[in-house]
Formats: sequence, C-alpha cells, structure tokens
Amino acid sequence: MSHQIEKNDIVFSVEGTEWHGLAQCVPAIDRNTTAPLEFPLRESVRAKFILDDGSEYDGGASKGIFADLRGRDDGELLQLSTMGEDYSRIENAEVLDCMERAFASVGVGYKITTAGTLGDCRKFFLSVALSGHEEMTCGGDKFLSHVNFITSHDGTLACQAYDSNVRIVCMNTLRWSLEAAGAVDFKVKHTKNAAGQMENLEQLLSALLNGRDVFKQSMDILKDESFSVDEMESFAKGYLAKVNKVKKGMELSTRSRNAAASLVNLFLAGEGNSGESTFDAFNAGTEYWTGGEGTGSREGATTATARVCKSAFGMAAEHKSQWTKQLIDRTVRSELVELGKGFQSVYM
Repeated sequence: MSHQIEKNDIVFSVEGTEWHGLAQCVPAIDRNTTAPLEFPLRESVRAKFILDDGSEYDGGASKGIFADLRGRDDGELLQLSTMGEDYSRIENAEVLDCMERAFASVGVGYKITTAGTLGDCRKFFLSVALSGHEEMTCGGDKFLSHVNFITSHDGTLACQAYDSNVRIVCMNTLRWSLEAAGAVDFKVKHTKNAAGQMENLEQLLSALLNGRDVFKQSMDILKDESFSVDEMESFAKGYLAKVNKVKKGMELSTRSRNAAASLVNLFLAGEGNSGESTFDAFNAGTEYWTGGEGTGSREGATTATARVCKSAFGMAAEHKSQWTKQLIDRTVRSELVELGKGFQSVYM
C-alpha cells in the first residue's frame, strides 16, 4: 500500500492514532510494547528464485533476508530483500539496545513516543523525546523536539539517528542537527562491523543537545531579518535550479516553476506567515515539504500517511534540511538569490 503500513506492520504511539488512524495508541512504549517489532532477522546462505516458467535460478553470492514472524499469531518467515554477500543485517532489537546504552551514558532520560515498522517490516523507526528537552521556543513559535532512529532491511536506508523539530502552529517537521551534522555523522551502513559503529551514537546524542541551542539561535536570527517577496521568489528559483543542476541561460522546468510559486504563496500566506521575514521563508519550505505539494499531494499519487513518511524519512526531509541550512548561511543565500534572478518570473 502507498502509505507503507502494510499487512505485517505495527505502529505504536503515545500521542494518539497517528499515521492517519493507523497507529495503535498506547499509554507508554517500553520493551514489552516493542516486542512484536523485535522479530529476529534470518538470512539464507544462497538466494534461489523460481522464475515464472517454473525453473529455478541460483542467485550466486547473494543472500535472502527474512523477518522471522513466527513468534506472532499466524506469523511466518517473510522475505524482505535479496542482498549481496557483504551486507550485514542490523536487528531492530540492536537499535533499541544501542539507544538505551547511549541515553544511559549521557545521563538523559527519555520517552519513546512512536515506534513501528513500514513497508511490510522492511523499515524500522523510533521517535524519542528527551526529558527536559521536549519543547523550545524559536522565532516566537513553539517547537517539539524528538530524536528519530531509522534503519532498513532492504538496502534503502542506513541505520541513522537525527534530530527532528515539529513547529506546533502547523505541525511542520524538520530534520535538524546543525551542530551534530558537523561533529558526528551517525549513519551506519549495513556492512561488516555495523554493530560496532553504532556505539558512536553516544557522541551524537551529546552533540544533538548542542545542536538544538544552535537551531534556536538560528531561528531567532531569521525572525529578525526582513525578506522581500522578490527575494523569496529568487531564492526559491535559485534553490530549485541548484538542486536540479540548472545553470544560467537554461530554463527552469514547469515543475520547478510551479514549486517556486507554491513556496512563495506559503511565504505570504502559510500557517503563521506574513511574508516579511527569513523565518517566513523557513516556514514556507518546511510546510511545502511536510504536508504540501513537495510530498506529492499535487499529483494525488500518495496518501496522507505516505506524505508523513516522505516528510520524515525521504527526500522531502532532506529538502527541508538543505533549504534551512542554505537560508541560514547568508553567503549561500545571496548566491541562490542571484542565481534565481536569472530565471523568468514564475508569475509570467
């Protein structure tokens, strides 16, 4: 299904029936709660395939990765992927174990707010609130902060941890760890010694708390900076040109022109926006790539829940992060504004 919560997936939340009614609301999430998500992973030594003509094909050095769901009622072995011989699996339970050790090491209390699998057990994720660090005010708006943990069992995602801030006024979610991105890169590939690399998480969590201070300072600065409609349009065109590798003298695609127009409209009239500051430009980008057309809503090709997934884990999340970083960097912002001026107005 396009929302990625499929037959064998379970999502728990302490906040309510999130994921558009598909999450199971529970009073608390602990290891007893997550037990159904901590299924063992199994792998075949050599992958074999049955072709549509009935013949058998030997996958050679590749191996099949399976979720062992036989501990559940009516559960079975579910094939998740076929990977190369160098692929190293990271169990969902290992992510939880590593998270618990890391929080104990830095001495910060926490509460798991959401946990689940997506894509028929191919992806696993957690959202965690840190005690005493759940909320902050930036640019006059309140943000709720979580640390997200994600991994996959089909090669689509490395094991990652990153900060996520939710702007309450419009529920915009932003992947954010400005300080930690430079200090500690916590992205563990599924290769040899993957489990050992996960221990770097302790360093990341310390850096994340510093990163939140940087985030707050950055947002307060953006709130005080004026930003005109013309600058917003030029920045949006420049950003999209850079992303799509469109150089001066070339034309933006219709898709990019429409995207730039939508971003300007959100700058002027998005939730809580007045079209006056760089903070409004930040909000426009996060809103566009959270629940707006930046997650596929214009084409109608995705459900509301799929947009949540893209906003948190996919390219939309990366766009929000890059859009914000380039707004904050005045030099880069000016370069993109100048680049954008070279393209035709989106309103012509």
